[in-house]
Amino acid sequence: MGHYGGKMRDGERSGASNAKKAKEMMHHRLKNDSPEKQSIADRKKRLVQLREDISRQFDPIRREVLYEQFANAAASFPPTVFTPDELGGIVKESSFYDNDSLSSIFHSGARGHSMRFTLPLHHLVKLLAKDVFSPGFVPQSRQEQYVCLLGMEYADKVGDKNIFNLRALEVFILGFSGMIRQGKSFGLNINGNSIQVPHSLDPYFSENSPHLQVVRKALLSNSVRAEECYSVSRVRDGDYKIDAKMHIRSDLVGFSQEGRRVNVLTSYFGLK
Repeated sequence: MGHYGGKMRDGERSGASNAKKAKEMMHHRLKNDSPEKQSIADRKKRLVQLREDISRQFDPIRREVLYEQFANAAASFPPTVFTPDELGGIVKESSFYDNDSLSSIFHSGARGHSMRFTLPLHHLVKLLAKDVFSPGFVPQSRQEQYVCLLGMEYADKVGDKNIFNLRALEVFILGFSGMIRQGKSFGLNINGNSIQVPHSLDPYFSENSPHLQVVRKALLSNSVRAEECYSVSRVRDGDYKIDAKMHIRSDLVGFSQEGRRVNVLTSYFGLK
């Protein structure tokens, strides 16, 4: 009679163990995951483990290695394993024009400006470049891409969407300059103006932040004013040069709620 695992016993015919496994699976007494299903589960587990490792690693050099492993794996895995909008703050741009999706994003705690970025910018752009998994969608549409939220708020609470987008630009610079190594700088070209700021130690966006004042001074001295869209290029993320061109924009969108329209200002960045 066959047995599970190990070498065949004397007198046992070849394949007896496999035959018994097949019989157990047929009667649902042994779990039968297909190779494809098991591969998906293993790769998902790998990403979860990497995120846990990142959260426990405080050495910047070792942390960068883990960031790279996670970003490269996540960027290469098919949508059955991972899609970028599984990370906090990343959404499909088309979500801003879908009533239920926009309402869900807005009420999930996205109000205000946010700089809770999961990955350094030179790794995050790899995920924003992934094709959006939307069956039946025409990929030529500009709106169907992954973007990263920088802020959302009731439109009547903000007033000027250009000012709102300027705050988003500040969040962008402040947040990502905080993810580079100490002693390094974060540089970028904004609408043709070159900006460079040092590493930030501020973990939150606050009007009293000393580093925020540094960012604002750099923007003002380089004639960067409040606009509804900024073109970003030539980014130097610490030791890493980013070739991708981006835009930071603010749009007025809205959703229906209890028979009335709720107007929302949203600021986000994505690839051009």
